[in-house]
Amino acid sequence: MGADITGEVGTVCPYELVGSDDSYIGTEISGDREMVAIFGASTPLTWEAAASTACGANGWGGTNRTPDDSGDDGTVAIFESDTDFNEAVRLLDGEVDTFAGWIGLVPGDTFSDGWEWEDGTDFDPSGSFCNNAAPDPDDTGETRLALVKEAGGDWCYGLPTDAVGGTVDYTLFYAHFMCMRTSPDADDYDRWIETVDDDTDTE
Repeated sequence: MGADITGEVGTVCPYELVGSDDSYIGTEISGDREMVAIFGASTPLTWEAAASTACGANGWGGTNRTPDDSGDDGTVAIFESDTDFNEAVRLLDGEVDTFAGWIGLVPGDTFSDGWEWEDGTDFDPSGSFCNNAAPDPDDTGETRLALVKEAGGDWCYGLPTDAVGGTVDYTLFYAHFMCMRTSPDADDYDRWIETVDDDTDTE
């Protein structure tokens, strides 16, 4: 893909996000943020709460950062603009036949279809909902939505089960996931943070 994501920060590299030999791919976006997506037929699926923990301050977002580094802002991916959404699609489109990755769309009152970004970022969907309809949080029991690539190649917001017909058997409660965080500044660390080109780890 030609973009870099940072490597080790404390004890957490992207390939350790779910504790196994994960497939992952990442990119820098908007200059000071980076995004990583966990995917792959042999990569374990996870429930949404575990994805949130893996992306957050106790995971890729900030484990063991230096006292001078306040960038403990990792979250499940939140798309602040069309650019973010399009970058996520560009990042993954050639890597997967179908995909379902937990993102930061949670039930809320600020959007008429009942979903909002969990950090309060305005939700103006640059991508459509799967099946052209927003899932009803009361009907699904889900606490967040996924970014989905359908078997036909379209990208949408929906449930993991909308990604049917591919090599990964997603279920209603188990999917892959995507994280975002502020890109760490190597000058804040006592030792250099090596960079990783997409899915090649160089710890």
